[in-house]
Amino acid sequence: MVLHLHHVPGRLRVRLARLKGHARAIVPLHSELLAIAGVRSASISSHSGSVTIFYDRASFETEALWSTLRRLGYLDAEPQSAAAPPSRSFATNSMASVATGAIAEAVAGEVVKHVLGRSAGALVRMIA
Repeated sequence: MVLHLHHVPGRLRVRLARLKGHARAIVPLHSELLAIAGVRSASISSHSGSVTIFYDRASFETEALWSTLRRLGYLDAEPQSAAAPPSRSFATNSMASVATGAIAEAVAGEVVKHVLGRSAGALVRMIA
């Protein structure tokens, strides 16, 4: 299970629940990650379960990473739609996530303003 995903073009960080506390998993995981086309380097911490991958934007395929993590047991072996992000580029996924978050935050803010405005008005009418 992926606990957290952070991406900037050329660098990807994931936190894997199943890696946390398993120091012996670092060496084999590191070797597998370096075997993925386009991966330049990888840094792994079993303390936090964090994996940071530096990759070549032109040759790195995201599905290769997800497939490797599934094969090694770090992700559930579920269908693509449930176990991993869509096969779009990370940049597209990242922008979509930011946009979705911003829209959700704006909508939630308006709902809170509306509810609080109503509540404050009802409270004033009750007191008066």
